[in-house]
Amino acid sequence: MARSSVLPLLLVAALFVMPAFVPSAAPRSAPNAAAASAAAGMLPLLVVQPALAEDYMMPPSWPFLLIFVVLARAGLGATSAGMDLAAISANALDPDDPSIKGRSWEAVEKALKQRDAYVASLNGYDIDTTEPRGPSFEEPCNPLYSTFPWEEKVDGFDKPASCNYKNWRHQCLKYKIGTQCATLQMDSGDGENGLNPAMLDAFQDAIMDLQDRTDVRVVLLKSTGKFFSNGFDPKHLLAESTMSDEAIIAFQIQYAKVLYFLQRLQQLTVAVLQGTAMGAGIGLVCACDYVISVKGAFFTMSEAKLGAVPSAALPYITRRCTFIKNVYQLVLAGARINAEVAEEYGFVDKVVDEAKDLEVESQAVCDRMTLCAPGAVAATKEVVMNTVGVPPSSFMMNYVASIVADIRKGPESKAGMEAVQSKSRPKWADTAIAP
Repeated sequence: MARSSVLPLLLVAALFVMPAFVPSAAPRSAPNAAAASAAAGMLPLLVVQPALAEDYMMPPSWPFLLIFVVLARAGLGATSAGMDLAAISANALDPDDPSIKGRSWEAVEKALKQRDAYVASLNGYDIDTTEPRGPSFEEPCNPLYSTFPWEEKVDGFDKPASCNYKNWRHQCLKYKIGTQCATLQMDSGDGENGLNPAMLDAFQDAIMDLQDRTDVRVVLLKSTGKFFSNGFDPKHLLAESTMSDEAIIAFQIQYAKVLYFLQRLQQLTVAVLQGTAMGAGIGLVCACDYVISVKGAFFTMSEAKLGAVPSAALPYITRRCTFIKNVYQLVLAGARINAEVAEEYGFVDKVVDEAKDLEVESQAVCDRMTLCAPGAVAATKEVVMNTVGVPPSSFMMNYVASIVADIRKGPESKAGMEAVQSKSRPKWADTAIAP
């Protein structure tokens, strides 16, 4: 044993032996328990055993001395361990640190874990305790409510389609196909075209049918009556007070999927507004690729005034609006804006003076789309939706380059280049698109 380790033990032993050579005074009463516990450090061990013997100056017995020496040695070892942990915490990344150099990797990991526990204890943390929500010692950036990123894949509709174009049975939504152009026209009978379970079921069936129709290149979304859509049907909203949470969530998810798959259709989708759009109806408008509105139409979202949140429509509204401050005016302040202001906001592309001009503008869009290859349009829509808001990266560049390479090898690209060289119209432009 090193001399530095033996010397403290000899000094401690001397403290016990020296009282034996001092004359004993008159016996005195033993100190009470409170006085004994008030002493600090190791001193209580020096007085407890003589006090029990009713003679404060009586030297301790040798068994008690042995116990004290063992405990003192253990205390010195704990102090040394604490100093080792402090040294590890200060020099954990130093390969020449004696606490790490020459050790196996398992020993280094153990030392580092001890270091983490020691540092955490100094700061009052318990690293074994995890928090279910919000920041913690190990995850200081853990969000409070959300769990980003979202899943990239969106599941299909929860129930199968009840009909298609050939056996269409819905009365609230008319479904017509002209020359490479499909028209979906809302007609609830009351002129308000509110979104209720029946209307969402009709939209779902139409979208699922259009997903497989390569003969349709343009989809027009129209309405009859005073409103393009007044949002969620007020009767349905009142009925939700007696519905279960599961039923309400299922309805909102169906509406969210209608918006999502409407936006993901391979055809160009055009919203044609003859009247005012409100609430969830604006979500339908913003999910389309192109928006034509009559000058007298208005746009308003009153969810904030009703204590509700237009959550399912917000992603599409924020994509259509040019500035986020415009979104705040619409969804937070409940502003009522006309078609011209909506055009400035960005979610209306073309404003016409009268309702009869809507048909003219719709046909003009179809004429422009006649010259565009349907496969190229579908691929371009997919690339746009997959890259909007995504920062440049090697993955994104490789993704876009691979799409371009696949399209260039396809028959449409070859036909387009041949048409340019021969100064003729490509094959897909032979038949004009018409509602």
